[in-house]
Amino acid sequence: MKRFLIVFLFLGIAVSLSAQYKEGPLMFTASGVSHLNWIFTDYPDNNPGPVRIGGGAEFHVDYFFEPNFAFSSGIIWSLSGGNMIYSKSVPISFVNGIDSLPAGTQLTYHLQFVEIPLGLKLVSREIGYSTFFADFGIDPMLRIRAVGDTSDNMHNKVQINDELSRVNIGYHCEFGINYSLGNSMAVVLAIYYQNTFLDFTTDLNKPHDNSRINLAGIKLGFGF
Repeated sequence: MKRFLIVFLFLGIAVSLSAQYKEGPLMFTASGVSHLNWIFTDYPDNNPGPVRIGGGAEFHVDYFFEPNFAFSSGIIWSLSGGNMIYSKSVPISFVNGIDSLPAGTQLTYHLQFVEIPLGLKLVSREIGYSTFFADFGIDPMLRIRAVGDTSDNMHNKVQINDELSRVNIGYHCEFGINYSLGNSMAVVLAIYYQNTFLDFTTDLNKPHDNSRINLAGIKLGFGF
């Protein structure tokens, strides 16, 4: 319940600070984010577990080099992760030592990232009170926290930094609408998808695999 409250708090306080191209080439956005996250793996002895709910916050800037085209960037703080079920016994490096998890154990990853998105944004002409946009790009990612839980309750929110890569890079696609309320105020809603290019695990003491984090969610705000 606490996780749900945090996510919806971000959504409730999301604010988008925007300006039309005719008023200047820059548009700034601060957004609340809620997303579903899950793990993909290509290793046959590992199975993705249930989808988890995450959230975050974003400060975003668009530089318009044409009325309908902009370079986009900013900074994102993201709470993500996922679940992995190991069908065979596997060694996991916790902060207090290596522990071999029994076969069938689910490990839940609780991760925090700081991301710097770099993209290209396409914006439609105003239709009524609305403009529509699409944003495509890449996301350099720095992991700032990593803890794990095991389904056998032997480990609860224990640091697993050695198990995971410090840096990663993802790609995103985002589609949204900006609905004008007049007097430079607007309601902003977007849906997006993100996937990581690189394995987020270090494969320490384990066979090599390719495990990636996937996100799909919404961004919501109002602005002026």
